[in-house]
Amino acid sequence: MLKTFRFTWIGLSASFLMACSNEPPQGAWQLDSLLGDSLLKESKITLEFAEDERVFGNSGCNQYTGSYRFTDGKLDVGQLASTKRACVGPVMEQETKFLKALENSVEFKEQAGQMLAYDADGNALFVMSSAE
Repeated sequence: MLKTFRFTWIGLSASFLMACSNEPPQGAWQLDSLLGDSLLKESKITLEFAEDERVFGNSGCNQYTGSYRFTDGKLDVGQLASTKRACVGPVMEQETKFLKALENSVEFKEQAGQMLAYDADGNALFVMSSAE
């Protein structure tokens, strides 16, 4: 059985300010909380940083991929491409919230195996744990 995926470009970009680090994040991360809420039991949201300045993962319903740049302590996630599966209800709402969180400029902190992201006003956006 062949599966066909359609990709669509999502006009998203994210800027992470790297706190206490001159190195970009590396490896695989799994979302623990989003905007202060726990994840739905039926979903898994991931984010992975590859050494070739590529970012990819699962946003809960769809797969996404894109590029990132790390310069002067700042991580900029470029335009993302995503599969276009139609999920219903809460899973799709959670995915939309996650992708919007990536779109916002945030401060990034890595500590004790977790990645924490904040918006420009210091509000928590998401917390991820190392998946490695």
